[in-house]
Amino acid sequence: MILRIWFQFFLNLLLGWTLFGWVASIVWASAGAGTVISKATPGTTTTKLKAVNEKTCPFCAEEIKLQATICRFCNREQPKIEEDRVQEITRKLEGFLPLSEFATKKNIEESKVIPMIRDGFYNGRIVEDKWYVHESEL
Repeated sequence: MILRIWFQFFLNLLLGWTLFGWVASIVWASAGAGTVISKATPGTTTTKLKAVNEKTCPFCAEEIKLQATICRFCNREQPKIEEDRVQEITRKLEGFLPLSEFATKKNIEESKVIPMIRDGFYNGRIVEDKWYVHESEL
């Protein structure tokens, strides 16, 4: 009889039916177990990449690619890029080198530079699906 009670206690403990199991699961859930934490902080390169390479659809307010002619969410044709937007992109690229040129000057493989930009090691951005690195990184 005592063996059966102990067996039932340990079985309940392992299956989480006891108070200990519930408390442990609540603590685990509130601690954010399984949550992916990004190394990037707000205001770093990764948050700027979206703003430069994407635009907001004027009809449904969803973020879409800068080059999109039709919104993938509402299927409406997008107005042409205004001259102001072209000037803004040109202004944002002042002082930036194309990734290939930067990698050649630093003697680094291009595939290794992009993760370094994402991790905040280099100051860079992406504009119209092309990577650029700031001249100050040379």
